[in-house]
Amino acid sequence: MWKKSLMSLIGILVMTLILSSCELIRHRNSNVDVSGSGNDNNSSDSNKSSYNNNSVKDITVFTILDINGTIGEDTIELTIPEEEELASLTPIITITGASINPASGIAQNFTNPVTYTVTAIDGTIKNYTVTITAHVYNLRDIGPAGGWVFYDKGSYSNGWRYLEQQPSNIGATVPAWSDVTNILIGTDTAVGSGQANTNLIIAQSANSAAQSCANLSVTNGSTIYDDWFLPSRDELGLIYTNLATYGAGGTYGGCFYWSSSEYDANQAWLQYLGGTHAGDIGEYGKQGLGCAYLRCIRTF
Repeated sequence: MWKKSLMSLIGILVMTLILSSCELIRHRNSNVDVSGSGNDNNSSDSNKSSYNNNSVKDITVFTILDINGTIGEDTIELTIPEEEELASLTPIITITGASINPASGIAQNFTNPVTYTVTAIDGTIKNYTVTITAHVYNLRDIGPAGGWVFYDKGSYSNGWRYLEQQPSNIGATVPAWSDVTNILIGTDTAVGSGQANTNLIIAQSANSAAQSCANLSVTNGSTIYDDWFLPSRDELGLIYTNLATYGAGGTYGGCFYWSSSEYDANQAWLQYLGGTHAGDIGEYGKQGLGCAYLRCIRTF
């Protein structure tokens, strides 16, 4: 009888040992790094983090013409100067993820919204709708060069739509209209002719009011604007009508302002923009060196 009891006790002890061994093996196995990296169970958190990074797919920077777009959850909006063509703009894009389509640095037509698709490392995607709008200038707005917009012809043609006056006067003593007289060089008076007039005057004489405008350089922000010219008679008239009479355009001196338009072989058109004679139009000898000002203009 006691032998059966002893055998039962031994059996119980053996089963206890077997169960303990199994539990120990199971516990050790639960800490094995099956990835082969040699990490213990703590590696599970890093594996989860890595998996989550694989699913990231965001646009973090979207830039056109050095202008940063406003990035929303799945939209990007950006406003550019209107003189830029929406039909061909090249964005520079920074993403988190594997790729983006269309790619960064590739010109696109943004006349209508464009969809950009970011693909994550794990293959999932996210779409962004990019909308670009062009800034429309109104009369007396500040233009790209920091001057005042004084003319809008309504649409772009020949590379421009707007006329912008320089921010400040050149004067009060400026070069003569030209140091050459008795020669009619064929300038025009119309709006849009100032640039061509300026070129004609400079070709005749380097010592001229037109040359002073051509030499003008204005820095606004990080951009240098050096495309100025002397306004034609009618362009100068628009400065008076659309700026001076509204108290816009800065301070206008009491002396006359040269235009780039000839009156005849010996005289050129001028106009007063300020002072007691403001608005008066007349002509003056091309070699005149009296009290005079310049307001150079540019197209954009």
